[in-house]
Amino acid sequence: MIGTELHFKDKNITIYNCYCPPGKDHALHAMNISDQCIVVGDFNCHSPSWGYENQDASGEEVDDWQINMSLLLLNSPEDPPTFHSRSWMTTSTPDLAFATELSKQGK
Repeated sequence: MIGTELHFKDKNITIYNCYCPPGKDHALHAMNISDQCIVVGDFNCHSPSWGYENQDASGEEVDDWQINMSLLLLNSPEDPPTFHSRSWMTTSTPDLAFATELSKQGK
């Protein structure tokens, strides 16, 4: 995970980019979610919230974290997949984007 803070005249926006390898614990607790925050990355988890039929334990963890941090999921279940496996001939959506309400509205 990497994070940076952008400073503008009257506001600061924190941006995190995460990679969570399959089967590993998420480092969600390590992020300091501020009033103006965007979190993007490859979360390698499943939830109907972003288009999977079933939810796995990691997907439940990310769903709970999103709710607890008052983040908006910017992905939609109707969005096209973000990963195409040529080896397995499958598609998936490991890449997710979250934002605080103010950063989504651009205020």
